[in-house]
Amino acid sequence: MSTIYDFSRQIKEYCKAKNYVQALEYFKANKVNFEKKVISGNQFLIGDILACLRHTNHFDAGFQFLHNYEVEIDDQTPEVILNAYAWLLYDNFKFENNGTKIDEPEDFIFEMSEENTNVDLKTDKSELISKIEAAMQLLVAYDSIYSKNVLEFLFKIVLKVEKNKLSPDWTFVVSLCDSIDPKKLSTTCATIKVTRKGVLKDMELASAHESWYAYLSKGLFETKNYQRCFDISKLALDTFDVFHYSNDIWFARRIALCKKALGNIDEAISELEAILIKKKEWFIRKELAEMYLEKGNLDKAFTHAMQGMVAYGDLEYKVELIELLAGLLKNKNENILAHKHYVLVSLIREEEKWRISHSLLETINSFNSTKIYKLSDKKELVAELELFWKKENPQQKSHKSVDLSQKALTIKQKGTIKRLLIAKDTGRDGFITKENGDEVYFFLHKDNNHYNLLKVGINIEFETIQSTNGKGDKAIKIVVV
Repeated sequence: MSTIYDFSRQIKEYCKAKNYVQALEYFKANKVNFEKKVISGNQFLIGDILACLRHTNHFDAGFQFLHNYEVEIDDQTPEVILNAYAWLLYDNFKFENNGTKIDEPEDFIFEMSEENTNVDLKTDKSELISKIEAAMQLLVAYDSIYSKNVLEFLFKIVLKVEKNKLSPDWTFVVSLCDSIDPKKLSTTCATIKVTRKGVLKDMELASAHESWYAYLSKGLFETKNYQRCFDISKLALDTFDVFHYSNDIWFARRIALCKKALGNIDEAISELEAILIKKKEWFIRKELAEMYLEKGNLDKAFTHAMQGMVAYGDLEYKVELIELLAGLLKNKNENILAHKHYVLVSLIREEEKWRISHSLLETINSFNSTKIYKLSDKKELVAELELFWKKENPQQKSHKSVDLSQKALTIKQKGTIKRLLIAKDTGRDGFITKENGDEVYFFLHKDNNHYNLLKVGINIEFETIQSTNGKGDKAIKIVVV
C-alpha cells in the first residue's frame, strides 16, 4: 500500500506534466485509501488539487474540496495552500468577468457526504470579491516572491475590472487600495511585446507599486476627496523617477484639478498650462477654457477653446467643448458663428442618438436665423466651421475631423461586443467582433440610449467609418439587438 507521500508525489508529477485531469482522476481513485485528516494534513497535496481544479476551470469544486476536507483559510493556513487558494480565486474572477465558468461537476473528484449534501458553496461575484479581499489581507503577511506575485495579480485584476465597469465603484477602489500597504507591492516592471506601425516592440508595464498610486489617486478624485487626492498624487510624483502610461501627467493634472476644487483656481490654471507643454490634449484645453471663463478672462478662455478644436480628437468627443465655444462666441456678439456651433452640437447629438436638452433647443431658437439645419447639412457645416477654427489657429495643423455626414452612406453590420476598455468621463470604448471574425473599434457616449446595455457578448448592429487616427475603421451607430 502506498503512503500519503507516494500519493502526493504522484499527483505532483501529473501537475508538473500539466496532466491536470489525470491528476484529479488519480486522486478520486485513490483517496479512499487515506483518512480525511491525513489528506488535509498534507499541504502540498491540497495545494496541487486546488491547482488542478483551477486549471480545469472547476472553481466551485475547489471551494467544495476545501469544505469537505475541513481546510480553513485564515491566518493559520500554510502559505502553500494560501497561494493555491489565491490563484483559484484569481482564475475564478477572470472567468466570471471574461468567460464562461464550467458548472460544478457531478461526482468529479469527490462524492458528497451526507453532512454536505445540503451545502451550497457556489460563489457569486460579491462573495468572490469578499473572498479575494480576505485572501489579500492574509497574503501581505508573507514576503516570499510567490505570495507577492499572486497578491499583485489579484490587486491588479480586481481594480482593472472595476475601473472598466460602466459605473465603477470608486469608493470600493479606494477601500481596496487602503487595505494594502503599497510597500508590499513590487516595484518591478514587466515587459510585453506589442506591434506599433507594423513593428514588434517591447513595452514596459507599470509596476504594481505605481499602479496602486494611480488607482488610489483616480478613486479619490472621483469620490471628491480632493485634499487626499492632492496629497497622494503629490507623493506619487515624489516617489517615482520613471512613470508609465503618462502617469506623471495624469498625477499632475489631478493635482491641478484638486487645487481648483479646493478653491485655488490660479495655481490650477498655472499647473495645467505647464502640463500643456508636454501633453497638448484637447480636454486639457477645455478645462483651461472653463477655468479662464470662471475667472472672467474671456479672451484666454476663447483661445484655449479654439486650440482645443484643432487638437487631435474626434468631433463627437468634443461636443461639450463645442458648446462651450458657442457660448464664448455669443458673449463676443459673434451670433452667426455662435448659432452654427450650437447647431453643430445638436446635430452631433442627433447623429449619435444622444439626448438633446430642452435648454440647448431653446438657445438655438433664440437666434434670429431663418435657416433650418437638417442632418444632411452636417457635412457642409463641419467643413465651414473647420475653416474658422483653422483661421483662428494659423500656426497649428488641424487633425481632420470625422466626416460624420458620410455615415448615412454606410451599410448596417452585425456583430458582438468582444471586450470593453476603461470607462472615460464621456463614455466607453472597446472592440466589436464582426460576423466575418474581424474586429473593429467603437466608442459610445454616455448619453447614448444603449450605453447602459453594454456588456461583453451582447449582439449589436452598427455601421463603420474611417477613423481619423489612421488606424482603420471605427464602428458608429451602435444599437443593441
